[in-house]
Amino acid sequence: MTQNKNRIVALGMLLLIWVFASCAVFRNIGMPPEEALRNRVAAYWDARVEGNAEKAYEIIDPEARKSMRFAIYAQRTGNVIILSYKIDNVEMDLKNNGATVRVERSFRIRPGAIPINIDDILEQTTDEQWVLIDGQWFMSYTSPAINFMSSPPGQDKNTEKN
Repeated sequence: MTQNKNRIVALGMLLLIWVFASCAVFRNIGMPPEEALRNRVAAYWDARVEGNAEKAYEIIDPEARKSMRFAIYAQRTGNVIILSYKIDNVEMDLKNNGATVRVERSFRIRPGAIPINIDDILEQTTDEQWVLIDGQWFMSYTSPAINFMSSPPGQDKNTEKN
């Protein structure tokens, strides 16, 4: 009898652990899809405004994270200081598990990130692609086309010009 009771308690504990572990995936159940997406987009941009690259990186599409280590992501996004953002428009494509989100943002370029200093606050509006994976929205992150921090072809960053 005691052995059965221990098994039931152990099974109950495993079930409880499973329920808590799955809560992160299912927390948006019952929430309208657009609201769930807007919350996720806001979480990403709030993290960027706070300078929390780790939190923002977790919201990047898992496939992109497989091919881009956190250090690379932090370096690429760290050159821009996000001051504010506004979610302007959301176009859902639930049939294909995707969405396009128009985001307006104000930012500054970190001094030294590009060859010239730009002190002004810059404004940009972009259409971001988001993908729904296992009930959770992720940003489809693509790296910038130009990395201003890299050296020109054939020139090592650590070598001085004569």
